[in-house]
Amino acid sequence: MTSYTTKNYNRKYLKCQHSKCTEFQWLSYANVQSESSIGTSSGSRCFGCGGTSYWIRDCPWKESKCEVQGCVGTRILLTSKQDHSYGHKYLKCFTCGNFQWLKYALEDFKEGKNGKLNMKVTVEMGIDEFIKEFKAKTTM
Repeated sequence: MTSYTTKNYNRKYLKCQHSKCTEFQWLSYANVQSESSIGTSSGSRCFGCGGTSYWIRDCPWKESKCEVQGCVGTRILLTSKQDHSYGHKYLKCFTCGNFQWLKYALEDFKEGKNGKLNMKVTVEMGIDEFIKEFKAKTTM
């Protein structure tokens, strides 16, 4: 696709194929990634936060607990469409209105400034394997 914003006029980008997904990646960035990962399968990054060990569907920042004291809302990962910050990622809580640029949230997380990151983990395994593992952990 091609951007027609003032800041990124005629710049090419890739858009997620899912109609409800608003994520994108600049084509120049995707080309650099693919050249550096030729022959490996580790060139994939999360379209949301840039993490390397998961894709957007498993991104821990996609939906994270709001950190405003007393707020029970969830922060959603969004992409700015404003000319001055187009393409920059941010976290927004629609319960209290809290806003934080993702790059600052990532810095805070790395420095341990914010609490625990609210993650959802999905594990898939057969019932027989689950029972075997469960018995092994509970038997003394």
